[in-house]
Amino acid sequence: SPPLVVGMGPAGLFCALILAENGYRPVIIDRGDRISDRVKAVERFYTERSLDPESNIQFGAGGAGTFSDGKLLTRINDPKCAYVLETFRRFGAPDEITLKAKPHIGTDILRYVVDNILTEIERLGGEVIYRCKLTDIERIAEDNIAVKTTKGDFTCSALVLALGHSARDTYEMLIKKHWDQQKTY
Repeated sequence: SPPLVVGMGPAGLFCALILAENGYRPVIIDRGDRISDRVKAVERFYTERSLDPESNIQFGAGGAGTFSDGKLLTRINDPKCAYVLETFRRFGAPDEITLKAKPHIGTDILRYVVDNILTEIERLGGEVIYRCKLTDIERIAEDNIAVKTTKGDFTCSALVLALGHSARDTYEMLIKKHWDQQKTY
């Protein structure tokens, strides 16, 4: 069974991309929507004060940074930084971000880059599922994990939790699950 990546922020995107580039055909899920739908939901919130609790500034493709101004605040001296910037460039960011001390691509370009990364994951055999919230995890065998979501159950060979800081309900589920398991031993 394929690996499952939970979360489409930077950590989830890069994890799923690397897995896909290495032939693993990951499934990547997020409780929120694709960028175009998130933009509409955020505009609705600003104009009508109608909050979509699952797809908003915090949740959905690209993570919270999708609604930043596109500043790439990185550990510029970290060797992995060049990989991240080169990957952004490869998926549509301007060449200059690989040269500048304080790279900046802007929100519109960042959204385009995120869409391109997700498209590449699918092109390489991965699957991208929106509006799919993790609700439970259970190890069913040494090499398989059962995952319950709002879009059904998955079995995966590896599970990557690339949750944003706002996924408090998911963190609560994980803490409670750990606490309940500790009580049974």
